Amino acid sequence: MKKFFFALLVLTIVIAGCPQPPACKGEGEFIPVIENPPECCSGLELLPPNDTSILGIHGYCTAKCGNGECDSAIEGVSNCPEDCSNIFACAEEGEIVVEGIEGIAGECCPGLKKIPNFGDKLSVAGTCYSTGIPVPQSYLCIECGDGICRDYEDICYCPEDCSGASGSYVETVEEFCSFYWAIIAPHCYNNPSMPICGLCSGLLPECAEENQEFSKVYVGQYPPECCFGLTAWESGMDTRISIAGTCYETGLESGSPVGTCIACGDGNCSGSEDVCNCPADCSGSKDSKLATIEEFCADQWVAVSGIMCNEGSELEICGLCE
Repeated sequence: MKKFFFALLVLTIVIAGCPQPPACKGEGEFIPVIENPPECCSGLELLPPNDTSILGIHGYCTAKCGNGECDSAIEGVSNCPEDCSNIFACAEEGEIVVEGIEGIAGECCPGLKKIPNFGDKLSVAGTCYSTGIPVPQSYLCIECGDGICRDYEDICYCPEDCSGASGSYVETVEEFCSFYWAIIAPHCYNNPSMPICGLCSGLLPECAEENQEFSKVYVGQYPPECCFGLTAWESGMDTRISIAGTCYETGLESGSPVGTCIACGDGNCSGSEDVCNCPADCSGSKDSKLATIEEFCADQWVAVSGIMCNEGSELEICGLCE
């Protein structure tokens, strides 16, 4: 009996010390890239990853490939074309079309029309305008020609179904100027003769008042000049800073074609004026953006020094905090 117990104990120890075969992986589970990896359970096949950027796994165990339904969690066009090759064959009404990208339909389904997804035309208050915006790479599928002007359709891209202000993407000029002009304005810089560029000019004052902005570039978004008696300060181009009564060049880049109107010369240092843009009215620390050099060194020095105050810089401002 003792011999039998001893033999059983030895057998148990030997079995416990030997590597055990790994448990099989079930439906949807992955096989990791390790030494002596597990296998898929009976009835399942190993499907390689659909996305080549997924690392560390051999693939997924599944019996679903070939059932006619594309399981997007583990299946795709590359590893299970029999289920997934036709899932993105065409786009339905209101869906986006992008050519040349896997996983997104490249064409509209039969009977639908492909139009730019906010592109070179925009309908405003019953009129179709060119925008100057390049035609996008994405498109929208619409059901044009059935006599119904749907949300996706307008007079530019489906005049068969849509007409008038109600059939426009933007129903009123006021709405266009409030919400869409900022998108169109940059394209009017190179194409100022486009009719859409003049839509908002009648809604703007002829000149900008004190502390209001003006622009000769963004015509229609801002008044083109300051009212009589005001000074046109090119605030979008001016990167100078006034510190403790002195105006300093920062050397920082600028380039916004939008300025500010100031009442320089009236004897009052007010509004947007300081010792840099209006020395006629402003002087001393009280009329500076920063009253003391200590304040500049604490709050602004890092921004200026890190960009412009390299070794050999001749900017006076670079020596303030040394």
